[in-house]
Amino acid sequence: MKEDSLFEIEETLPRWRELADFYGIRTWQPVDGDDSWCAEYRPTLSFQAIETQESERLAVIALFHHLQLKGWTELSV
Repeated sequence: MKEDSLFEIEETLPRWRELADFYGIRTWQPVDGDDSWCAEYRPTLSFQAIETQESERLAVIALFHHLQLKGWTELSV
């Protein structure tokens, strides 16, 4: 065992990011100079949901709570 491996911690994705990737949620910052973030869920061509918040994480969580997507109870603000 290497001496320095005792404190090596493998990086993991936060749960909100894992769920966003699973559902294909797209995030972006508008170009209007605002510091807000948008999260979009579009499972079909006829349905789209967008949430805007002050951070990427909060936008994704707001979208999950609004739509009550599976896993929404795991995510908290």
